[in-house]
Amino acid sequence: KSLARQVLIENNTERSVKTVRQLLEALAGTKAAEPYVQQYLVPASPVTGRTDLPLSVQLLYKQKDKLALDYDDLIEFTRHILQTYSEVKEKWQERMNYVMLDEAQDCNAGDWEIVETLSEKCGNLFIVGDPDQSIYEWRGAKPDRFLSFRADKDIILDENYRSTPGILNVANSIIVNNKNRIDKQMFTRRG
Repeated sequence: KSLARQVLIENNTERSVKTVRQLLEALAGTKAAEPYVQQYLVPASPVTGRTDLPLSVQLLYKQKDKLALDYDDLIEFTRHILQTYSEVKEKWQERMNYVMLDEAQDCNAGDWEIVETLSEKCGNLFIVGDPDQSIYEWRGAKPDRFLSFRADKDIILDENYRSTPGILNVANSIIVNNKNRIDKQMFTRRG
């Protein structure tokens, strides 16, 4: 966030929380749309004062200059290593007897690729998630991936231990309208 604010200051742009968030989302979109790991590994050329570049590109250069990695970078660098170095991929596949993925509805393509690569050899992939609770579509999560995953067995966890019946009734009436979902009717035993 501090690098994002710095880019906004250099461009005489508003530095509100919303603007910083929008810039970070634009950067995530830039990273998701283009393979940038190879470019990241090449020494940076100075871009200080280059306000003609898009803000997200300026922020990417600043990250590179500071050798800073964010969550998206960690995913992309892991993908790059697994794709490029077969001995590393094989080592990690050998260590995996079972792979469990929680919050599968919030995985983007890179996340899925890593999970599929790691579980490829053992063939034991257990995923947990709820397409009705996807909150990371802005970073490329697609609940459809979760829905298209075919398992040997689906287990629907529909009992809610936190909410009251009134809250669940409202929630059920809203999520039933979601286009891509696994049908369920949440309930609680709470009074």
